[in-house]
Amino acid sequence: MTTRRFAAFACFAISVVAVAGCGGGETASRKVSAPKCPFISDYPYWDLPKRMSRVQVAACQRYFARYTPGKRFFPGARGFSSAFCEDLYRRTQNDRHGECQTVRNDVCRLAVRDGKFQNMRECVAASPPIRVILREKPRITALVSEPAAFDGIWLRSNVLDEWFTDPDFRIEFHGPKRDAWDSRLAQVVPFPSDLTEHVAQSPYVRVIDRRAVDLGGVQAKQIDFFVNNGDANARHSDMCGEEFIRDVPCLPITADPNDEGYVSWWLDPGTFYRLIDVWTPSGRVVISIDVDDAGELEATEALLSTLRFG
Repeated sequence: MTTRRFAAFACFAISVVAVAGCGGGETASRKVSAPKCPFISDYPYWDLPKRMSRVQVAACQRYFARYTPGKRFFPGARGFSSAFCEDLYRRTQNDRHGECQTVRNDVCRLAVRDGKFQNMRECVAASPPIRVILREKPRITALVSEPAAFDGIWLRSNVLDEWFTDPDFRIEFHGPKRDAWDSRLAQVVPFPSDLTEHVAQSPYVRVIDRRAVDLGGVQAKQIDFFVNNGDANARHSDMCGEEFIRDVPCLPITADPNDEGYVSWWLDPGTFYRLIDVWTPSGRVVISIDVDDAGELEATEALLSTLRFG
C-alpha cells in the first residue's frame, strides 16, 4: 500500500477524531458547539432549569457583556447593575432584562462560594454607582449605588424592588396636575402653588416638620407628616374609588378621577410621608416618600443628595 493510500485510509478509519495532515495537509475536526446561556424563555415551563452550572453562568456573562460599557459583565464592572438590566430592552429589543438580573444573582452566588466576597450584598456593591434618569420633564437624575437594591430604595424609572422585595420605603416623582382635593372645603380646587402649605392645613394629617431645603442646588419646600385618617368626604365624592370597592377612605392629593373613580395620586391612612415641592428652571416636580416609621425618612437623604435637575 502506498504512503498516500495509507494516509487516506487512516483518515477514513478514524474520522471521528481530529487528525492533522490528512488529505494532503488539510485538517479534519469535529465542531464542538460553544455553551449557550439557557434563557428561561427558551424552555417550556415544565422544563425550566433549576440552577445554572458554572459553565452556563459564564456563557450568560459573555452574552450580556456584549451590551455593557467596556464589554464586561462581572462584579466590579460598571455594567454589572440593576439599571443595566432594566435598560436592556431598549438596547436589544428583546425581553432579557429579567434573566439579566437572575444571571447577576448566579454570578454573585458563585463568587461568594469561591471566597471572593463575604456575601451577596458585598458582591453586588462592588460595582460603582451609576446615574439613572428618574424623570424626563423636568429632567431628574440620581446617582444610585447598587446596595440601594438591598436597602429598599424604590425608583419608578429604575425598578430595583422587582428583584429585591419588601422595600422599607418608596420614592415617587409627580408632576403638578390641574386640580387638587381640598379636605377642609371638601371640594376640588386648583392645584396649589405651595403643596406643603396645602397638605399642612388638612384636618387629616399630623405635621412632624416643615422647612426649606436645598436639593441639588435648587431651593425646595419640604413637609414631613403622618396621615391620621382618610377623608370620608373624598370617598363619597368618588375620589377614592367607587363606593364599596375601597374598605377605607383615602386622602387624595389630586382630583382627576378616572373612569373607575380613582385619582392619580392619593395617600394611605396610617403612613408617614415626606413631600418635597421643587421648582426648577425646567419645570416643577413633587417628590413623595412614604415609610413605615418616621425615623426611616432620614435614610432617604443619602439618595436625595445625589439628585440633579436639568
